[in-house]
Amino acid sequence: MKARIIVLVGALLAPFAASAEGPVPAERFIVEDAVDFYGGDIRSIFDTSQANCESACLRSKDCVAYTFNLAQNACFLKSKIGDRSPFESAVSGRRITAEADILTRAKAIAADLGTLRPYDFRQASTLAREIGRRYPVAQDDNVPKLVKAATAAGRNLDTAEPLQGQIVSLTDAPDAWLDLGRTYLARSDKDWQYRDDAISAAINATLRAEKPAQRATALNQLADTLQAVDRGREGIDMLKASLDLAPRASTRETLADFRARHGFRVVDHRVESDAAEPRVCVVFSEPVAADIDLEPYIRVAGEDLPVDASDRNACIGGLEHGKTYKITLRSGLPAAASGEKLLKDVTVDAYVRDRSPSVAFSGRSYILPKTATAALPITTVNLEEVGLRIHRVDDRNLLRAIQENFFTTNLNIYREDALREQLGTQVWEGTGEVKRRLNEDVTTRLPLGEAIETFEPGVYVATARLPKDEEWAPAKTTFETFKIGIQQAGSNP
Repeated sequence: MKARIIVLVGALLAPFAASAEGPVPAERFIVEDAVDFYGGDIRSIFDTSQANCESACLRSKDCVAYTFNLAQNACFLKSKIGDRSPFESAVSGRRITAEADILTRAKAIAADLGTLRPYDFRQASTLAREIGRRYPVAQDDNVPKLVKAATAAGRNLDTAEPLQGQIVSLTDAPDAWLDLGRTYLARSDKDWQYRDDAISAAINATLRAEKPAQRATALNQLADTLQAVDRGREGIDMLKASLDLAPRASTRETLADFRARHGFRVVDHRVESDAAEPRVCVVFSEPVAADIDLEPYIRVAGEDLPVDASDRNACIGGLEHGKTYKITLRSGLPAAASGEKLLKDVTVDAYVRDRSPSVAFSGRSYILPKTATAALPITTVNLEEVGLRIHRVDDRNLLRAIQENFFTTNLNIYREDALREQLGTQVWEGTGEVKRRLNEDVTTRLPLGEAIETFEPGVYVATARLPKDEEWAPAKTTFETFKIGIQQAGSNP
């Protein structure tokens, strides 16, 4: 388990290694709306964007701020923040550097959240860098004023969101990130982008939380957000990390609920009745541990049967058709990667029905002599009669038939129609009797001497199906294709 955590952490931090930046941006901008920072110009950049203007400022060690003219797409890098002059078509950003202990702590916290995806951390970092541009503040805005307005907005999310975003821009505080994240989540039913933003906000709160109790609260919100976006399995790990920081009874209750909903559990089972050797496969929510003895955990009532685990499936073999089996999956069965265990016993009742009737040719290509002994081998299951058709492929269409794989793949009813209507002609239709042994593959040589007696030498395609007097739909019809080369007695094949 330790080796696996190391690998995950390495993958997690890789996105930041290339830019020497951790999960929290080392620098960002607080953006003021309708303001020009007058004076202190370093240089000007024209025909650009605000994002590019910020990037240019970050690349210049002397740049502490910028003013961006929205009307002219012009960027002015500043060596100082001069007088603030009202200017309707401008926004100005001042460069903020994060404290070193915040950056160091964020890297350590991120390393402990290895089950999150690298994409999640990249998105969180991007949101933190862009928060100023997304929510510019007015020149006279301050945190107490914005907090009061956001509180008054209540459930009016259209009003609350920009106010909460401005508070985040000014403070970068974990509590502010949590408030904004809750609003994002509440709006996620209208716009899928809010889902990613809600996760990003909760991650940013977690990375910035200095006190363990505060970080535990952020992890709980992150777990709730992950569950809301169908990632409840990862939410379990967030809740476990939260409990390590603050052992709250409410978190334990939530974790128990998450485990029941999203933890290692049985999600389905399937009965492979049509196989000659039938199996019942139990499907789990994640891969089953492969290096353990499964016998104590998977039992079949009154039977001692082999069990094979692969990926998310545990399959029981040695079954018989026409029997019902009671399979018990016992609590404590471990998952392969997460270490989660089955919380309670699960019982599965599975009936192995008789095999479905089927028909298939035993090969792909035959050359049938034009004699009374000509026969075609065919394999059937639980049938006494099969329907047959033979089509002759016109010589001029042989190349097309080969190119379109009429001789090498099974035909459905539509492809058979195309064969008959576009490439050749149906020359014979009839039935053949076969032996039936319950649930066994039976191979029969169907005599075709009389059927092909009048055929000219050439290439033919045969199709087989379940008997016409049974009710069947195209989806249930079995087709097989092969080539028949019919030769005259004494001629070369």
